[in-house]
Amino acid sequence: MGVKKWLVASAVAGAVSGAVIWLNDESRRARVSKVVKDSYHKVSDKVTSGEPKQDEQLGNPVPKSEDSKMVGEGALYSVQRYNEEQQLNNK
Repeated sequence: MGVKKWLVASAVAGAVSGAVIWLNDESRRARVSKVVKDSYHKVSDKVTSGEPKQDEQLGNPVPKSEDSKMVGEGALYSVQRYNEEQQLNNK
């Protein structure tokens, strides 16, 4: 094994053993777990907050309706009917 591989393997083994020793204490594990969970919730909220929900993008503007459910399943009849009604109302 080359010197570079040996150094990388030693560094990884040292980091893992240090983490195991440091996380051996219950209070440290609880703090690390809390920080990881809080960070995950912050990141997931930022990622999903800017995107509109799928129900709001469907053909019928009334979310959670039967037409919206049909569109979510792949039916396009309700979208075509809604578009035709909008075109008739705009004329």
